[in-house]
Amino acid sequence: MPEGKQGQVSSCFQTDFLIRDSFLIILRPMTFEKIVVVDDDPNIILAVRSVLETAGYSVADANNGLTALRVIKEQEPHLVISDVLMPQMNGFELVDTLKQSETTREIPVILLSQKDTFDDIHRGYQLGVVNYLPKPFNRETLLEAVKMALLPVTHSQ
Repeated sequence: MPEGKQGQVSSCFQTDFLIRDSFLIILRPMTFEKIVVVDDDPNIILAVRSVLETAGYSVADANNGLTALRVIKEQEPHLVISDVLMPQMNGFELVDTLKQSETTREIPVILLSQKDTFDDIHRGYQLGVVNYLPKPFNRETLLEAVKMALLPVTHSQ
């Protein structure tokens, strides 16, 4: 490939690169994991998107639970990260709807919310979320929760 050209390396991770002055410069690693972020606050979506994309994840977003259902159907994500307090369909209702559908019940969900009382957290886990994180969120905690949610599930027989 000529110098100054961009391309992608094909492997289990998709990586953007640039060749300049005979050096291979890796721009950012990309995994094949798709994550849908659902929040009615565009600043939260931007912040979460930035953290996840910098870590190499592919991100789609929605601003409420109803829109999220459409995006999830189209994108078939590996993970959903959702706020709880949203118009039209809140995060609890979104999780409940996802867990009742045969096509989406296996998608792990992380709730990320300011609504973090014991009852709220307990309700989230009862509905089937894999983690419940408070806002404001910590970058490292979010990435660790995402990493754990995306681990393959092993069942003992």
